[in-house]
Amino acid sequence: MFEQHPVMLASVDIHAERSAQVRGLLEALSRREVLALAATTPLASRFRWASLGPDAGLTEAQEDFVDYWSPTRVLAECQAKRELICALDEWALTTESPNAQEFVGRLLTSMIGHHVDDN
Repeated sequence: MFEQHPVMLASVDIHAERSAQVRGLLEALSRREVLALAATTPLASRFRWASLGPDAGLTEAQEDFVDYWSPTRVLAECQAKRELICALDEWALTTESPNAQEFVGRLLTSMIGHHVDDN
């Protein structure tokens, strides 16, 4: 009786795919925030991780990460990325432009690739 318009079906698929991307990125940010919060102690300086010791089981890449990023910096970066992701998602929901949808998809895919490389 009622048929779905092909453009509407494509739009629903795009929104569903983007929703999954957004959820995955926000979950990755949450995991990183938990690690940064766990690395802070009341006595730790703003710019230092809590002592992890040699038997912490970190890979060389994780040790490099710990050496470079303070917990405060990690938390600030996560908050900025969270705001950007949510703003992009909100904007994409308000526009019907296929170019805008593609642009947001490319940005989120790029951010996902960045998080996969970091973890």
